[in-house]
Amino acid sequence: MRIGFDAKRLFFNHTGLGVYSRLLLEGMMSHAPEHDYLLYARSPEKSEWFHPFSNYSIHSSKKPFWRSWGIVQDINQDQCDIYHGLSHEIPFNSKKLKCKTVVTIHDTIFKVNPELYSPVDRWIYDRKWKYSCRNADLIVAVSQHTRNDIIEYYQADPESITVIPPPVDFNAEISAAKLEEVQSSFDLPTGFLLFVSSITERKNLSGLLEALYMIPSGERPPLVIVGTGNQESLLKQYVIDHKLSKDVYWVGHVDNTELPAFYHLASALVYPSFYEGFGLPIVEALLCKTPVITSKTSSMPEAAGPGALLIDPHDSQMISESIIQLISSPILQSQLAERGYEHATQFSRDKIAEKMLETYQGLLS
Repeated sequence: MRIGFDAKRLFFNHTGLGVYSRLLLEGMMSHAPEHDYLLYARSPEKSEWFHPFSNYSIHSSKKPFWRSWGIVQDINQDQCDIYHGLSHEIPFNSKKLKCKTVVTIHDTIFKVNPELYSPVDRWIYDRKWKYSCRNADLIVAVSQHTRNDIIEYYQADPESITVIPPPVDFNAEISAAKLEEVQSSFDLPTGFLLFVSSITERKNLSGLLEALYMIPSGERPPLVIVGTGNQESLLKQYVIDHKLSKDVYWVGHVDNTELPAFYHLASALVYPSFYEGFGLPIVEALLCKTPVITSKTSSMPEAAGPGALLIDPHDSQMISESIIQLISSPILQSQLAERGYEHATQFSRDKIAEKMLETYQGLLS
């Protein structure tokens, strides 16, 4: 097969959509190098990932509106069998393509929580999502919940949607020496709860801090926060005002080479987000055999499987009670960790890449 990809996010997004794109392409090349993989992006040579992907066929253009319109001519000229928009979009004139089109829809957050987006952004996203969902030959949803949202908000044909989770390539193996090094260098406490995410309203760190405050100080586990975001200053002030400073550790950004150590050292990951297209930190924690407390909303139960206690993210008392329940029961921690690890292995990079390739072949048959 000759498969073209919208590679904008692959080259220019450090997290989220960029990670998804890079892992998927790496998995495909590893699993099936006999296919031709063509990457389309503007000025990819400016990306730090240009050289790691230089063994792929890379195509670029400086023409105005190329990604949304002009790219069709290049895809046809390159005789692609499939063109895959990896991040919600396909060209607006896709009907002129001589190949099959696939689009990955990761979430519909701007429809579920419109208050988090400007009116202009909502209009742009809605136009792109609507076109893709109504014109792509195949829609890949990263979770069953996202599939349901696509059907609800865009009246997409259920038969045109397949669910393929995002790939996870997480090196959960880590030495005792590395654990000791990370614990020492970051001055981490023992037996801590872990929060890994951007610090924004949707991620609900505020609800977790409220839950922590409800636990008596003598029984309160420390909380380590990995991430940054626009609510950081506000929530740091909340910690000071509620005298939680000795219990809360703000770490900021952590490199992916060190992040596994945080999961291994933690007693549990607490991920009380209001909405997720999938929820990668949940799977990352489970691959490190770390139990999870997460929301029973949107796609998070799919990511967690049997490896988590599920909570209502709007109920800080429930979050607090779940924390106490988990940290007071080593047996429960062990049960969730083992079940969760087995569940999480299905999201490996190579398994997801293989499933995507089989989906392409089915579309062409």
